[in-house]
Amino acid sequence: MDNSMATKTEWQCGGMRIANIKFDGLRFSSVVISLVLCLQAPHSWAELNRAPQSNTELSELMELPLSEMLSMEVTTASLQKQRLMDVPSAVFVISTEDILRSGAVSIPEILRMVPGVNVAKIDNSTWAISSRGFQGRYNGRLLVMIDGRSVFNQIYSGVDWDAQDLVLEDIDRIEVIRGSGAAIWGGHAMSGVINLITKSAAETQGQLLKVEVGSERTRGVSLRNGGALNSLFDYRVYAKGFTEEGSRDPNLDSETWDHRNSKRIGFRLDSNADFGRVLTVQGEVSNGTNHHPYVPHGVLGDGLPVTNQQDQDKVNGYHLLGRYSWEAERNSLYTLQAYYDYANRETGYFINNQSETTDLELHHQLQWNEKHQIIWGGGVRSIHSQADGGVSTIRDFSSAKSRLNTYSLFAQDKILLKPGSLSLIVGGKLEKHTYTDVEWLPNLRLLWQPSNQQTLWGGLSKAIRVPSVVWYDTVITVDNEPLFTTPFSRKGELKPEQAYTFELGYRWAPNDQLYTDLSLFYSKHSDLLVFVDSVLSPGEVENTNQGEGKAYGFELSVDYGVSSWWRVESGVSFVRMDLDETAAHTRIGYIREDITPEKQLTIRSQMDLDHDTTLDLWLRYVDDIPWAELSSYTTVDMRWSRQLQSGPEISLVGTNLFDPSTAQFKHTLPVLPVTEIERSFSLQLKWEL
Repeated sequence: MDNSMATKTEWQCGGMRIANIKFDGLRFSSVVISLVLCLQAPHSWAELNRAPQSNTELSELMELPLSEMLSMEVTTASLQKQRLMDVPSAVFVISTEDILRSGAVSIPEILRMVPGVNVAKIDNSTWAISSRGFQGRYNGRLLVMIDGRSVFNQIYSGVDWDAQDLVLEDIDRIEVIRGSGAAIWGGHAMSGVINLITKSAAETQGQLLKVEVGSERTRGVSLRNGGALNSLFDYRVYAKGFTEEGSRDPNLDSETWDHRNSKRIGFRLDSNADFGRVLTVQGEVSNGTNHHPYVPHGVLGDGLPVTNQQDQDKVNGYHLLGRYSWEAERNSLYTLQAYYDYANRETGYFINNQSETTDLELHHQLQWNEKHQIIWGGGVRSIHSQADGGVSTIRDFSSAKSRLNTYSLFAQDKILLKPGSLSLIVGGKLEKHTYTDVEWLPNLRLLWQPSNQQTLWGGLSKAIRVPSVVWYDTVITVDNEPLFTTPFSRKGELKPEQAYTFELGYRWAPNDQLYTDLSLFYSKHSDLLVFVDSVLSPGEVENTNQGEGKAYGFELSVDYGVSSWWRVESGVSFVRMDLDETAAHTRIGYIREDITPEKQLTIRSQMDLDHDTTLDLWLRYVDDIPWAELSSYTTVDMRWSRQLQSGPEISLVGTNLFDPSTAQFKHTLPVLPVTEIERSFSLQLKWEL
């Protein structure tokens, strides 16, 4: 090929002709994909005509009959082990295979697989993630856990996604419940529950080293060592770190100040079968730095160029968790869990916050008789939080030191109305929070299985969202002009948001190749927390419960095994929000019905090209977001990997291949720029012993 910058060229590769390809945008990405395929020549193109039998771990998972995969047990929906086909909720499970073959390098990227979960990258350190509407950085209606430990930040009601990370190879599965999970998990599980479940120490024996270099996520390394501590316990220790470059500011056509780095070390200890009971102890220490555009004091009045200013967040924390399970007698299982979690964020422009969480819970599973399977339990959680304002547009922030206590009791009875085909779940939770009265969160679900291949289910539930510390206990004064400020505060008591949700679902698995899952939902929301202009104090903004509305839609996923070496998974979702117009005209824009993309589509193709080589393609479509004035977009990601004999696994990953950069969401603060997430390429090397 000529080294000049010609716009067209021609390649010959493995008997395949690639002609008239331009070196820009879509055409450039096509070259990359073609070159990766050519690395297989002449072997792969000949072997695609047969069904290869791979001896790698991932390929063994692909060859697992779909019916056996559907028999895998999930626990998040009811705290009891259930087959996927037996769960009367909108549940989606992301397996180890899905995670490793996706090419994703972070937890939020993995969650893009789930129909009905909206994932948008605001910049390189912040995400807007939601389920069934209300998308935003601090959604407050989606509960996220790692091994049953809540990572929800009560100070401003959301998840610090930049502080959540794992060695991805250590994740066993991610269970996602769309819709209410409040009857088991309490407040904030209003529109969904995400539980990341890691492998036991016994499943991660040996050593792992993974190194990554790339165009955007510049450097990354993961280390893990697992072994037997003694005859009764297995262990693993791990470390992970990475740096990531900044995204793109389209207005200045330059890099945004949002590069970041993160480091963490941790361990896990598990008892084995000889111990007789199940004991798990795990902990982690982490710290990182996020750079971001700095909002100068009074910027709305003086119009200083925001993107020429730089600031940073310092994020650090640690946690320790213990879980103990034992059988008191036959068909009676107790589980006791306790954890301590410390999180600290020092930020120069918004809210410095620090929290210490202590949590204790106990639940008991009991097979009462042939028709009644009961689970009950309770817990107490204490959060000591402290927050104060930064030095940017926030002129005054009344320091909030809060001790938040939550007490809860729950019970659930699974009643077999007709063994093998019809069951009813009746249950609920009593929860008392520092900011609320005692709340009753009922749950009613019916499941009918007319055959082994079909499941129909329906559910009716109530959920709440408790006001955050920022909403309830603080007064914020924000600069709008040099001599004009806007105070934000509550007037009177705030109530928890409420949602009543009705759901219907259908699952169909006619054979070992096809699985279909459809969920429909309708949610009625009331007492939504909104900002409104004060009537009694002009110029002030009040935090109130004046919002109300509804959300409805569906999620559909189809998993099809084309052959023993090719699997295709697809998902489509639709959500529409209809908020009360009166509240919409008075609020300042905290919640909006046009903040969430209505339609999403995802298609993933997983192929085993030969014994040791895989090729994965992932297409996603996301609808436009009128509030952010962002158009719809389509992205395509690719991962090619090959396991070398007596060597590492080599992976080439490309993201956002068909567009140089994409704007996915924007900051709530209007003075911060809309950033675009750039196309990236990376090389990964992984050794496992």
